[in-house]
Amino acid sequence: MANPTSTGRIGQGQPAATMAQVPSKPKRPYHRKPGAGAPGNQPFVPTDEQRDIVAGLRSVGTKDVIIAKVLNLSKAALYKHFGPELKQGKQIILAKIGVGVIQRALAGSKEDSRFYLKCHGGWHEANRVGFLDEDGNPAPVPEGGGQVHIYLPSNGRDG
Repeated sequence: MANPTSTGRIGQGQPAATMAQVPSKPKRPYHRKPGAGAPGNQPFVPTDEQRDIVAGLRSVGTKDVIIAKVLNLSKAALYKHFGPELKQGKQIILAKIGVGVIQRALAGSKEDSRFYLKCHGGWHEANRVGFLDEDGNPAPVPEGGGQVHIYLPSNGRDG
């Protein structure tokens, strides 16, 4: 039988006392304490402007890949940080636009007031057909309904 210390391999064949004396490398910590060393990547915190962008793009049907590229994020980061905006983007935008219309209507905007009343108040403009006098006021309809003459220009087909 060969001598166990003469195998030529490091760590094998040596007595146990010799292995214990070999210094091992110090273990590196897996995480650093706050304030120690380089700060590394800062955590991503979405801004209100970015949330509006995501909701706006979602409301018009933009795909997730494109939204992520616009914000320079991965799809995973997009889903992590903008989940509510991706799920409810159209409703969020409609609500914000509605609030703007209502605020302008309450501030005195006639156009926004009309728009809101037409869409949500059952209001409509009356379309009237009738005759006008020389001043542009509605003229009374002649008795018997009156006679209407329609004159058409020549189309060149009459011989």
